[in-house]
Amino acid sequence: MAPSASETSILIPINYTPNTTLPRTFTPLSLFALSFTILNSWGVLSASLPLSLSSGGPSAAIWGLLIVGAGNLCLATSLAEFLSAYPSAGGQYHWVYLTAPPKYARCLAWLTGWVTVFGWIAVAASASLLSSQLVVGLVVPREEGVEVGPLGKFGMYAVMTLVFFAVNVWMSKGLPALNKVGLLASVTGLLVIPVVALTCSWGRWAEPEFVFGGFINETGWPDGIAWLIGFLQAGVALNGFDAVSHVIEEIPNAPAVGPKVMIGSVAMGILTGFYFLVTILFSSGGADEIENIIHSPLGPLMVILYNSTGSHAVATALLVFLFICGSFGGIAITTTSSRMVFAFARDGGLPASHIFEQVHARYDIPFNALCLSAILTGLLGCIFLISSTAFSAISSASVVTLTLSYCLPVITNCAQGRKKLPARVFALPHTLGWIINIVGISYALLTSVLFLLPAQYPITRDTMNYGSVALALVLFLSVASWMTHGRKSYAGSPTLGNRQISDLMNREFEQESAPILRTGDSRNIGYE
Repeated sequence: MAPSASETSILIPINYTPNTTLPRTFTPLSLFALSFTILNSWGVLSASLPLSLSSGGPSAAIWGLLIVGAGNLCLATSLAEFLSAYPSAGGQYHWVYLTAPPKYARCLAWLTGWVTVFGWIAVAASASLLSSQLVVGLVVPREEGVEVGPLGKFGMYAVMTLVFFAVNVWMSKGLPALNKVGLLASVTGLLVIPVVALTCSWGRWAEPEFVFGGFINETGWPDGIAWLIGFLQAGVALNGFDAVSHVIEEIPNAPAVGPKVMIGSVAMGILTGFYFLVTILFSSGGADEIENIIHSPLGPLMVILYNSTGSHAVATALLVFLFICGSFGGIAITTTSSRMVFAFARDGGLPASHIFEQVHARYDIPFNALCLSAILTGLLGCIFLISSTAFSAISSASVVTLTLSYCLPVITNCAQGRKKLPARVFALPHTLGWIINIVGISYALLTSVLFLLPAQYPITRDTMNYGSVALALVLFLSVASWMTHGRKSYAGSPTLGNRQISDLMNREFEQESAPILRTGDSRNIGYE
C-alpha cells in the first residue's frame, strides 16, 4: 500500500536521503504481530519465574503482573498520543526534542536517545538470556547436582544472539511474514501448554491460597522489599511496547494504526500473562513442591511441567514449543533494536553515525546498525562471567532504561501543561490524560529505583546488580559525548514543525476519513 504524499511528509523527515529510509513492508497485522511477539508476555513470564518465586513467591508473580501492568498501560496510553502526533522511528528522543523547552531540547533528546538505544540493547540481551535459560532446561542431564557453569551459560547466550542476528540478515525480506508465524506460534502455545498442564495434574492442583497468596523470601531483603523486587518478572514481561514506534515508518496510515497496536499489545500481554501464570501455578504441585521448583538446575518451568504431566518426554516437548515461541520474540526484538540504533545514528546521535545510518542495498535493512546491536548485546552478556545474579542484572537493566525513556517525553509535555502536542488522531480527554500521565510517571520513577536493587542481600561482588553499573556507564558516556561533540554537532530531530505536521495531518484525515480512536477537547490542544 503506497502512502499518501502528506503521510510521507509526516513520516520521513525533510533531510533524510533515500539510502537512509526503509521500505514499507509491514501491514497493521504484521505490526501487531511484531509487538505481541516482542512482548510475548506469557512466554517471558514462564522463562523468568526465578525472578519472582524466590523473591515474593506466587503472590508477587500474580499481583505484580496486575500492578506493573496498570503502570505500563498508563505509559503505553501516554506514548500513544505522541505516536499519533509524531510517527517517527526515533520514538522517545524525537518526542522529547519536540516537546521540551527549546533551551534544553537538544540535550534532553540526546540523553533520551542514548538511554533508549541502551535499553533496546539490554532488551535484546534479555531475549538471548531467556532463550538460553530454556536451552539449559532442555540439555542439562536429569541427575541431581549437575549444573551449567557461567562459561556454558554465556556460550548458549552467545549462540542465541548469533542466531537472531543471522535470521534478521538472511531472512530480512520475510520478517513481516515471520512475525505473523511467531504470533500464531505464541497463541498456539498459550492454548496448548496450560491446558496440557492443568489436564494432566487434575486432582493435584495447588490450593488457591498458595497461587494467590503464597509468599517466599530467599533474598535476604526485608519481606516488603523482597515482594516488590519480585515485580521485576512482570516488568520484563511487559517491556518493549515502544517497538511499535521504531518500525512505524514501515507501515501505512501510521498515526491511526500505531496507537491501537501499542495499547492493544500491552493489554493483551496483561490478559494472556495472567491466564498463563494462574494456570501454571495451579498445576505446579503447590507448597509441597516449591523448594524443588526454585532450586532445581533444570529451571522452575521444566520442573512444573514434569510435576504436572509426570513425563519427561511430554515436559520436554512443551518446553521445546515454548523455546520456539521465545525464539520468534528474540528475532523481533533484534529487528527493533537495530532500528533504534539506525534511527539515532540517522540523526547524528552516535559516534560514526554516517556508518550506522546506511541501509544495505541488497537486504533493505540497516545492516551496520544490526551488527553494532548484536556486538553490544554479546558484550552485555559478559555479566554471566562475573556475577551469579546475571539473570536479574540484565533483566533489570532492560526494564529500567526503557521505562525511563518512556516517561521522559511524558514529563516534558506535562511540565508544560500537556499543551505541546498538535492535533492528532488519538488524543486523551483533558482530565483523564493528566491522571494517566501522572500515574505512568510515578510508576516509572518508583520502579526505576526498585529494580536496580541487587537481587540478594547482603551485597557482595558476586551478588551486585551490575545492571546499575551498565546504566551508570551509559549515562556517563552520553554526558561525556554531549560535552565533547554533541552540543556542537547534534541538531536535534530534523522533523517538520508542530503546526506544519498538524496541517498536513488534518488535510490527510479530511481526505481519507481516517478513523478517530478518541479525541479530547480541541481547546486543550496547544502548539509550540
